[in-house]
Amino acid sequence: MNKYIGSIKKISSRLEELTRYEKCSYEALLEAQHYSITAGGKHLRGLILLETAKLGGAQAETALDFACAMEMVHTYSLIHDDLPEMDNDDLRRGKPTCHVKFGADIALLAGDALMTKAFSVIAGDSFFSDRKKTECIRILADACGEHGMLAGQTIDKLSENKKIDFDSLCELHYKKTARMFCAAVQMGCVLGNISADTEKELLKIMNSLGLVFQIKDDILDVTSQSGVIGKPVNSDEKSLKSTFVSLLGIDKSHEMLKNIATEIKNNPIIVKYPFFAELTDFFVNRTI
Repeated sequence: MNKYIGSIKKISSRLEELTRYEKCSYEALLEAQHYSITAGGKHLRGLILLETAKLGGAQAETALDFACAMEMVHTYSLIHDDLPEMDNDDLRRGKPTCHVKFGADIALLAGDALMTKAFSVIAGDSFFSDRKKTECIRILADACGEHGMLAGQTIDKLSENKKIDFDSLCELHYKKTARMFCAAVQMGCVLGNISADTEKELLKIMNSLGLVFQIKDDILDVTSQSGVIGKPVNSDEKSLKSTFVSLLGIDKSHEMLKNIATEIKNNPIIVKYPFFAELTDFFVNRTI
Protein backbone atom coordinates (compact mmCIF):
# COMPACT_ATOMS: atom_id res chain seq x y z
CA MET A 1 0.00 0.00 0.00
CA ASN A 2 3.04 2.28 -0.25
CA LYS A 3 1.57 3.99 -3.32
CA TYR A 4 -1.20 5.39 -1.10
CA ILE A 5 1.10 6.88 1.54
CA GLY A 6 0.52 10.34 0.11
CA SER A 7 -3.25 10.06 0.61
CA ILE A 8 -2.82 8.68 4.12
CA LYS A 9 -0.52 11.58 5.01
CA LYS A 10 -3.12 14.06 3.71
CA ILE A 11 -5.73 12.49 5.98
CA SER A 12 -3.33 12.66 8.95
CA SER A 13 -2.46 16.28 8.26
CA ARG A 14 -6.08 17.33 7.90
CA LEU A 15 -7.07 15.49 11.09
CA GLU A 16 -4.35 17.36 12.98
CA GLU A 17 -5.61 20.64 11.54
CA LEU A 18 -9.26 19.90 12.37
CA THR A 19 -8.46 19.11 16.02
CA ARG A 20 -5.86 21.81 16.67
CA TYR A 21 -6.70 23.71 19.85
CA GLU A 22 -5.74 26.66 22.01
CA LYS A 23 -5.52 26.94 25.78
CA CYS A 24 -8.92 27.27 27.43
CA SER A 25 -10.85 26.15 30.51
CA TYR A 26 -11.70 22.77 28.89
CA GLU A 27 -8.44 22.17 27.06
CA ALA A 28 -8.10 18.73 28.72
CA LEU A 29 -10.96 17.58 26.48
CA LEU A 30 -9.41 19.10 23.36
CA GLU A 31 -5.97 17.72 24.19
CA ALA A 32 -7.36 14.20 24.68
CA GLN A 33 -9.26 14.45 21.39
CA HIS A 34 -6.15 15.67 19.55
CA TYR A 35 -3.93 13.06 21.22
CA SER A 36 -6.13 10.19 20.10
CA ILE A 37 -6.81 11.33 16.54
CA THR A 38 -3.11 12.05 15.86
CA ALA A 39 -1.74 8.89 17.51
CA GLY A 40 -1.11 7.22 14.16
CA GLY A 41 -3.06 4.40 12.59
CA LYS A 42 -3.54 3.19 9.03
CA HIS A 43 -6.54 5.45 8.19
CA LEU A 44 -7.99 2.59 6.13
CA ARG A 45 -11.59 3.74 6.28
CA GLY A 46 -10.69 7.23 5.15
CA LEU A 47 -8.48 5.87 2.38
CA ILE A 48 -11.24 3.55 1.13
CA LEU A 49 -13.61 6.51 0.96
CA LEU A 50 -11.10 8.63 -0.97
CA GLU A 51 -10.21 5.89 -3.44
CA THR A 52 -13.86 5.01 -4.04
CA ALA A 53 -14.79 8.64 -4.67
CA LYS A 54 -11.87 8.93 -7.10
CA LEU A 55 -13.20 5.96 -9.09
CA GLY A 56 -16.17 8.13 -10.04
CA GLY A 57 -14.04 11.14 -10.90
CA ALA A 58 -14.22 13.11 -7.65
CA GLN A 59 -11.07 14.93 -6.61
CA ALA A 60 -9.43 13.54 -3.47
CA GLU A 61 -9.08 17.05 -2.00
CA THR A 62 -12.84 17.61 -2.13
CA ALA A 63 -13.58 14.32 -0.36
CA LEU A 64 -10.85 14.74 2.29
CA ASP A 65 -13.08 16.02 5.10
CA PHE A 66 -15.48 13.11 4.60
CA ALA A 67 -12.52 10.73 4.96
CA CYS A 68 -11.53 12.56 8.15
CA ALA A 69 -15.08 12.22 9.49
CA MET A 70 -14.80 8.45 9.00
CA GLU A 71 -11.54 8.43 10.96
CA MET A 72 -13.03 10.53 13.75
CA VAL A 73 -15.86 8.04 14.22
CA HIS A 74 -13.42 5.13 14.11
CA THR A 75 -11.14 6.77 16.69
CA TYR A 76 -14.06 7.57 18.97
CA SER A 77 -14.99 3.87 18.89
CA LEU A 78 -11.43 2.87 19.81
CA ILE A 79 -11.32 5.30 22.76
CA HIS A 80 -14.55 3.86 24.12
CA ASP A 81 -13.55 0.27 23.33
CA ASP A 82 -10.38 0.69 25.41
CA LEU A 83 -12.19 2.00 28.51
CA PRO A 84 -12.09 -0.02 31.75
CA GLU A 85 -15.81 -0.81 31.40
CA MET A 86 -15.16 -2.32 27.96
CA ASP A 87 -11.84 -4.02 27.04
CA ASN A 88 -9.72 -2.14 29.61
CA ASP A 89 -6.68 -1.92 27.33
CA ASP A 90 -3.62 0.12 28.27
CA LEU A 91 -1.97 0.36 24.85
CA ARG A 92 -3.24 1.58 21.48
CA ARG A 93 -1.10 2.27 18.41
CA GLY A 94 1.99 1.84 20.56
CA LYS A 95 0.98 4.59 23.00
CA PRO A 96 -0.95 4.72 26.28
CA THR A 97 -4.67 4.60 25.62
CA CYS A 98 -6.68 7.78 26.08
CA HIS A 99 -8.10 6.80 29.47
CA VAL A 100 -4.66 5.81 30.78
CA LYS A 101 -3.25 9.22 29.87
CA PHE A 102 -6.23 11.47 30.67
CA GLY A 103 -8.54 9.43 32.90
CA ALA A 104 -11.68 7.52 32.00
CA ASP A 105 -13.94 10.54 32.42
CA ILE A 106 -12.06 12.76 29.95
CA ALA A 107 -11.55 9.82 27.57
CA LEU A 108 -15.29 9.19 27.49
CA LEU A 109 -15.91 12.84 26.66
CA ALA A 110 -13.12 12.91 24.05
CA GLY A 111 -14.75 9.98 22.26
CA ASP A 112 -18.10 11.77 22.35
CA ALA A 113 -16.45 14.93 21.02
CA LEU A 114 -14.91 13.12 18.05
CA MET A 115 -18.17 11.41 17.14
CA THR A 116 -20.17 14.65 17.13
CA LYS A 117 -17.37 16.56 15.40
CA ALA A 118 -17.44 14.06 12.53
CA PHE A 119 -20.98 15.04 11.58
CA SER A 120 -20.19 18.74 11.98
CA VAL A 121 -17.24 18.37 9.58
CA ILE A 122 -19.45 16.77 6.92
CA ALA A 123 -22.22 19.34 7.38
CA GLY A 124 -19.71 22.17 7.03
CA ASP A 125 -18.21 20.92 3.75
CA SER A 126 -18.25 23.49 0.94
CA PHE A 127 -17.59 21.23 -2.08
CA PHE A 128 -20.69 19.08 -2.25
CA SER A 129 -24.45 19.68 -2.33
CA ASP A 130 -26.64 19.56 0.76
CA ARG A 131 -28.28 16.43 -0.67
CA LYS A 132 -24.96 14.57 -0.84
CA LYS A 133 -23.87 15.77 2.59
CA THR A 134 -27.19 14.68 4.12
CA GLU A 135 -26.93 11.25 2.49
CA CYS A 136 -23.38 10.79 3.78
CA ILE A 137 -24.46 11.79 7.29
CA ARG A 138 -27.26 9.20 7.11
CA ILE A 139 -24.90 6.47 5.88
CA LEU A 140 -22.34 7.15 8.58
CA ALA A 141 -24.94 7.42 11.36
CA ASP A 142 -26.54 4.12 10.30
CA ALA A 143 -23.16 2.34 10.10
CA CYS A 144 -22.02 3.39 13.57
CA GLY A 145 -25.45 3.34 15.23
CA GLU A 146 -27.62 0.88 17.11
CA HIS A 147 -27.92 -1.55 14.19
CA GLY A 148 -24.29 -1.15 13.08
CA MET A 149 -21.04 -0.74 14.98
CA LEU A 150 -22.74 -0.27 18.36
CA ALA A 151 -24.75 -3.44 17.80
CA GLY A 152 -21.52 -5.30 17.08
CA GLN A 153 -19.89 -3.89 20.20
CA THR A 154 -22.92 -4.94 22.25
CA ILE A 155 -22.87 -8.50 20.90
CA ASP A 156 -19.13 -8.58 21.58
CA LYS A 157 -19.58 -7.47 25.19
CA LEU A 158 -22.49 -9.81 25.87
CA SER A 159 -20.52 -12.72 24.40
CA GLU A 160 -17.70 -12.53 26.94
CA ASN A 161 -17.33 -15.71 28.99
CA LYS A 162 -19.46 -17.52 26.41
CA LYS A 163 -18.77 -19.67 23.38
CA ILE A 164 -20.81 -18.39 20.44
CA ASP A 165 -21.36 -20.19 17.14
CA PHE A 166 -19.78 -19.32 13.79
CA ASP A 167 -22.82 -17.46 12.41
CA SER A 168 -23.08 -15.30 15.54
CA LEU A 169 -19.37 -14.50 15.34
CA CYS A 170 -19.75 -13.45 11.69
CA GLU A 171 -22.74 -11.25 12.58
CA LEU A 172 -20.73 -9.63 15.36
CA HIS A 173 -17.89 -8.69 13.04
CA TYR A 174 -20.13 -7.72 10.13
CA LYS A 175 -21.73 -5.10 12.37
CA LYS A 176 -18.64 -4.11 14.36
CA THR A 177 -16.13 -3.93 11.48
CA ALA A 178 -17.55 -4.53 8.02
CA ARG A 179 -20.36 -1.96 8.34
CA MET A 180 -17.86 0.88 8.68
CA PHE A 181 -15.84 -0.36 5.69
CA CYS A 182 -19.09 -0.53 3.73
CA ALA A 183 -19.99 3.00 4.83
CA ALA A 184 -16.67 4.26 3.46
CA VAL A 185 -17.54 2.75 0.07
CA GLN A 186 -21.13 4.01 0.17
CA MET A 187 -20.04 7.56 0.97
CA GLY A 188 -17.40 7.40 -1.75
CA CYS A 189 -20.04 6.25 -4.22
CA VAL A 190 -22.28 9.19 -3.29
CA LEU A 191 -19.47 11.71 -3.71
CA GLY A 192 -18.21 10.10 -6.94
CA ASN A 193 -21.63 9.54 -8.55
CA ILE A 194 -20.90 5.82 -8.90
CA SER A 195 -23.68 3.62 -10.28
CA ALA A 196 -25.87 1.47 -8.05
CA ASP A 197 -24.70 -1.72 -9.81
CA THR A 198 -21.03 -0.92 -9.20
CA GLU A 199 -21.77 0.04 -5.60
CA LYS A 200 -23.52 -3.30 -5.06
CA GLU A 201 -20.45 -5.25 -6.21
CA LEU A 202 -18.08 -3.11 -4.17
CA LEU A 203 -20.19 -3.67 -1.06
CA LYS A 204 -19.96 -7.43 -1.57
CA ILE A 205 -16.19 -7.04 -1.54
CA MET A 206 -16.25 -4.86 1.58
CA ASN A 207 -18.46 -7.31 3.48
CA SER A 208 -15.90 -10.03 2.77
CA LEU A 209 -12.99 -7.73 3.58
CA GLY A 210 -14.52 -7.03 6.98
CA LEU A 211 -14.21 -10.75 7.75
CA VAL A 212 -10.69 -10.88 6.30
CA PHE A 213 -9.66 -7.97 8.52
CA GLN A 214 -11.08 -9.58 11.66
CA ILE A 215 -9.74 -13.07 10.99
CA LYS A 216 -6.28 -11.55 10.53
CA ASP A 217 -6.76 -9.54 13.72
CA ASP A 218 -7.59 -12.72 15.63
CA ILE A 219 -4.54 -14.46 14.19
CA LEU A 220 -2.26 -11.55 15.12
CA ASP A 221 -3.69 -11.51 18.63
CA VAL A 222 -2.16 -14.94 19.28
CA THR A 223 0.92 -14.86 17.02
CA SER A 224 2.32 -11.34 17.31
CA GLN A 225 3.88 -9.22 20.05
CA SER A 226 2.49 -6.03 21.57
CA GLY A 227 5.59 -4.10 20.49
CA VAL A 228 4.84 -5.01 16.88
CA ILE A 229 1.07 -4.50 16.67
CA GLY A 230 0.99 -1.57 19.10
CA LYS A 231 -1.68 -3.02 21.40
CA PRO A 232 -1.92 -5.86 23.94
CA VAL A 233 -1.77 -9.44 22.60
CA ASN A 234 -3.88 -12.37 23.82
CA SER A 235 -6.44 -9.80 24.95
CA ASP A 236 -9.35 -11.79 23.51
CA GLU A 237 -8.31 -14.90 25.42
CA LYS A 238 -7.93 -12.91 28.62
CA SER A 239 -11.42 -11.45 28.12
CA LEU A 240 -12.76 -14.96 27.34
CA LYS A 241 -14.09 -13.83 23.96
CA SER A 242 -14.89 -16.13 21.07
CA THR A 243 -12.68 -15.52 18.04
CA PHE A 244 -12.13 -17.20 14.69
CA VAL A 245 -8.97 -18.75 16.11
CA SER A 246 -10.68 -20.06 19.24
CA LEU A 247 -13.56 -21.41 17.16
CA LEU A 248 -11.68 -22.81 14.15
CA GLY A 249 -8.05 -23.10 15.27
CA ILE A 250 -5.09 -21.28 13.78
CA ASP A 251 -4.68 -23.48 10.68
CA LYS A 252 -8.32 -23.33 9.63
CA SER A 253 -8.38 -19.60 10.30
CA HIS A 254 -5.45 -19.16 7.89
CA GLU A 255 -7.28 -21.35 5.36
CA MET A 256 -10.49 -19.34 5.66
CA LEU A 257 -8.54 -16.12 5.29
CA LYS A 258 -6.93 -17.37 2.08
CA ASN A 259 -10.21 -18.68 0.63
CA ILE A 260 -12.13 -15.43 1.23
CA ALA A 261 -9.27 -13.39 -0.25
CA THR A 262 -9.23 -15.59 -3.35
CA GLU A 263 -13.00 -15.20 -3.74
CA ILE A 264 -12.68 -11.41 -3.51
CA LYS A 265 -9.93 -11.28 -6.13
CA ASN A 266 -11.98 -13.47 -8.47
CA ASN A 267 -14.75 -10.86 -8.56
CA PRO A 268 -14.69 -9.47 -12.14
CA ILE A 269 -14.99 -5.88 -10.89
CA ILE A 270 -11.51 -6.17 -9.37
CA VAL A 271 -10.00 -5.93 -12.86
CA LYS A 272 -11.54 -2.49 -13.30
CA TYR A 273 -10.81 -1.35 -9.75
CA PRO A 274 -7.44 -2.87 -8.71
CA PHE A 275 -7.32 -0.81 -5.49
CA PHE A 276 -9.56 -3.41 -3.86
CA ALA A 277 -7.24 -6.26 -4.86
CA GLU A 278 -4.33 -4.34 -3.35
CA LEU A 279 -6.38 -3.72 -0.23
CA THR A 280 -7.17 -7.43 0.03
CA ASP A 281 -3.48 -8.34 -0.17
CA PHE A 282 -2.68 -5.75 2.48
CA PHE A 283 -5.34 -7.09 4.85
CA VAL A 284 -4.11 -10.66 4.43
CA ASN A 285 -0.39 -9.90 4.75
CA ARG A 286 -0.39 -7.12 7.36
CA THR A 287 1.67 -7.53 10.52
CA ILE A 288 0.04 -4.74 12.52
